[in-house]
Amino acid sequence: MEAPTPLLLWPYHRDEIIAHAHAEAPRECCGLVEGVGGKSKRIWKLTNAAHSKVTFELDPEEQLEAMTEIKRAGHELIATYHSHPQSAAYPSEIDEAKLAAYPEVRHLIVSLAGPEPDLRAYWIRKSSSVLADEVPLAVVQ
Repeated sequence: MEAPTPLLLWPYHRDEIIAHAHAEAPRECCGLVEGVGGKSKRIWKLTNAAHSKVTFELDPEEQLEAMTEIKRAGHELIATYHSHPQSAAYPSEIDEAKLAAYPEVRHLIVSLAGPEPDLRAYWIRKSSSVLADEVPLAVVQ
């Protein structure tokens, strides 16, 4: 599979993801990014069904509703997102194990561990091992 194109977020979508992370801290937040051609159209804030500080699980009913609406709009799922309230914006082993099953989308991680939120995008896939490559993330005007 070819590497995905860069992920393009509107500033208010970036801000929504960061606000969601702050609102859920110290637990991880999670959600979906709807878009077209790698550019965000809508943020879906989902419930972390794991209610955990170190992992996340998308609420299945909310995920189904979001995916149905995304398809109905003629858009696509361009990314998932979750937060790391106390660690770096890099996929953990748990993240890699979960997210490698979805190589067609990018995965955003927002870290709240530093003085400023750090938002990064990754392409995670499995070959002989799990590979996590950072992909370009741009905030568009």
